[in-house]
Amino acid sequence: MIGSDFSGNLYTSVYKNLGNGNFSLYYNLSPPVNNGSIALGDLNNDGNLDLLLTGADNFSGYYFLIYTNSGNGSFVSNLSIEPGVYYSSIAVVDIDNDNDLDIVLTGMDNTGKTILKFYKN
Repeated sequence: MIGSDFSGNLYTSVYKNLGNGNFSLYYNLSPPVNNGSIALGDLNNDGNLDLLLTGADNFSGYYFLIYTNSGNGSFVSNLSIEPGVYYSSIAVVDIDNDNDLDIVLTGMDNTGKTILKFYKN
């Protein structure tokens, strides 16, 4: 989940499905962003879903980050890709049919320019 509350506080959180119709907070990601997107996919083929995050913070910072799933309940932010974007959408899909997940990114960069990019894994 990404977004802000009525006071303008930003949140970037992952919730775990408890299987009974309820969810519990599983992990808070940093930085908290708004006007972005989250996608999940096993980018490094280790059997764990990694997390991709785009969006803007409250201080004119724009992000495109990849968090690797450690497999022990935590994520490590190990890759920041430029340009960061906001009003964005991100998807993981095997575009070139080579059994590796690739990335499709669209949004606005820090100049307000609309972008569409493909990242081959």
